[in-house]
Amino acid sequence: MKAIREDEVAALAVGVHVSRYRMLAWVLNGLYGGLAGVLFAKHLGWICPTYFEIWTSINILVMVVLGGVGSELGATVGGVVIMILPEGLSGFREYRLVVTGLILLLVLVFMRRGIVGSLKSWLQQRVVAGRQKAE
Repeated sequence: MKAIREDEVAALAVGVHVSRYRMLAWVLNGLYGGLAGVLFAKHLGWICPTYFEIWTSINILVMVVLGGVGSELGATVGGVVIMILPEGLSGFREYRLVVTGLILLLVLVFMRRGIVGSLKSWLQQRVVAGRQKAE
């Protein structure tokens, strides 16, 4: 699945059955989504359409992009940042969305892989530089 995500043509060239794995991804996505919906409904006791507004989807997308796309840890870090941010900005309640957008913009410009992806890159560069110094 990682090969398909990175380069579909290359995955086809080495013999990966792309349509099969893409269908598997959709099935797993539906399974996890359905299971999450069941657990959500069970936890709350009832479901209301206001729980599923467009802003909820946008907020989840911002969490994933901020933390780093393609990484479970990145989505978790992004979620923690987005959930803690309103508490830090409690004195600036009317500017919360502006500050959140500005932070997202800065991360997209200066940390193209998200917070976790950029930290991994930085750590890998430090390790390589340390090995080169040791040699």
